[in-house]
Amino acid sequence: MVDEAFFERKFSVGLCLNEPFLAFKAFLEKNQRWLNSIYFSLPLGDRFFSRESLADEYRNNDEKLFAMLDTIAKLGIRREMAINTWDLTEEELAQAIRYCNDRELQPEEIVCLREYGRILGRAFPKAEIKYSVNNPEADGSRITNDFHTLVAGKGLLRDMRARHSFLEKGFQITLLLNNGCIWTCNTPCESICCHRYFDHMIRSHGLDWTYAKCSFFPSELRALIQNDPQMSRYKYKISNRPLGLRYTQQVLDAYLSLEESEASMQKDYRYLALFCTAHPLAVRMQDIDPNQVLTLKKQWIMELEHDYSR
Repeated sequence: MVDEAFFERKFSVGLCLNEPFLAFKAFLEKNQRWLNSIYFSLPLGDRFFSRESLADEYRNNDEKLFAMLDTIAKLGIRREMAINTWDLTEEELAQAIRYCNDRELQPEEIVCLREYGRILGRAFPKAEIKYSVNNPEADGSRITNDFHTLVAGKGLLRDMRARHSFLEKGFQITLLLNNGCIWTCNTPCESICCHRYFDHMIRSHGLDWTYAKCSFFPSELRALIQNDPQMSRYKYKISNRPLGLRYTQQVLDAYLSLEESEASMQKDYRYLALFCTAHPLAVRMQDIDPNQVLTLKKQWIMELEHDYSR
């Protein structure tokens, strides 16, 4: 059994700027015990967002953003600024730094691409600089000492030895649980490329196998906690933008419970979306066979436990 205190200040979730302020404040107060950080973007135009819906959410919404950031800080939750879109220029990074300085915003954490780490680390010397899973080398193979933390998703979720190698080098680790990206993808996050990769994977291995491999269930997190001797050193990140507070609460509750509901899985295909936010799979959720997915998951968990016990 895992004591619930194990998860105190362990989770990071995205800021839901499209929700009413009081609803978001209530969410923070309810989950304050579990939340390490809230990640957010800067309202500096489309170049700073990977999805158009997020850019729209932040447009002309500065006052509400800073009211939420102020509430986050007052509750003792860390503010995690995301600057992890591709090909930002030095002037655009300088613009982001000026924006923060003009508003006296000093984020406690910054998640960014490899090329931005040194610049942002110098501008915000007290911030924890985190190596984003959006990096082309998401396996961390090109992480530098400009970073304190590796955000580990994709293949690293199921590679204990690789995770331990980063801990031994002095990096902290945050596990990105439900992002659902294909582990072989090392290209910019673009819809065309994403669908192409998933189409190929589904043709090669089938839809059920692809979803099972890309998703990450609460039972898999439980298996890692029980079998990885370093699990107490990890934090966890949930992909939830721009899906709203109801979705965020459901995902957080599921991972905190370390159990998934087979009844919910059978009743409503949308339950599967809690554990994988990849759009090419989201549009195919109705065609996934939950029984086949559960069979694969249970087999892989048994293999994981066997491997870790050796």
